[in-house]
Amino acid sequence: MTDIKVVNQDLAFSIMGRSFWILYDVTPLHEISEQVASAKAHLFQPRDAYRLNTGGRWRRPAPDPARPQYPQVGANIHYYLASDAEGEVGLEILDGQGAVVRTFSSKKVAEKRPEGEDPRRRAPRPRLAKDAGMHRFVWDFRYEGPRGEGTERTEGRGPMVPPGTYQARLTVGDWSETRSFEAKMDPRVVTAG
Repeated sequence: MTDIKVVNQDLAFSIMGRSFWILYDVTPLHEISEQVASAKAHLFQPRDAYRLNTGGRWRRPAPDPARPQYPQVGANIHYYLASDAEGEVGLEILDGQGAVVRTFSSKKVAEKRPEGEDPRRRAPRPRLAKDAGMHRFVWDFRYEGPRGEGTERTEGRGPMVPPGTYQARLTVGDWSETRSFEAKMDPRVVTAG
C-alpha cells in the first residue's frame, strides 16, 4: 500500500500494482463508541445520498473479479444487532412529515412467478438481515411498485421519491430508533429555473 486517505467518508487507498481501491461509506466507523458496542441494537446515522436514476430492475450479474464492483445506488442504512433477532426486524422509510413511504422486513414473502417467466427478470424482494453483526441495507429512493391482483408480488418498480428530507425507522422487537437523512438531487440533472 502506497497511500491511504478518507475522502467524503469513503476510505481510498492505492497499492504498488498501480491500482486503487475504495471502501465505500465508512460512516459507521465515525459513530462507534462504548455505548454503541454495548447496545442490543443500533441504527447508525445515514449519510446524505444522491438520488440517481439507474434504469431497469434486472438482477445484477454475479461478481466478476476482473471487473470493477460499484456500490448500489441509494441511501445506505447501517444497523447493528448484538445477537440474532428473535422476531421480525422492520424498517420504515418516512418522508419529512412522518408519512410512511416504504416498508421493509426480515420476513420472507413467498412470491409466485407467472408460468414461463424468466427467473432473472425480477430481483427478489429486498429483505433485512436479522443475524448478529453489522448490516447495510440500501433503499433505492423508490416508492413500492404496483402489486398484482390478489398477490404480495410487486409488478415492477415504483416511481422515485422527490429530493428532500427522509427518515429511517428501524424496529427490532419493542426497540425502535429513527434517523433523518437527505435525498439530494443528482447534480448532473439540469433544472429549469
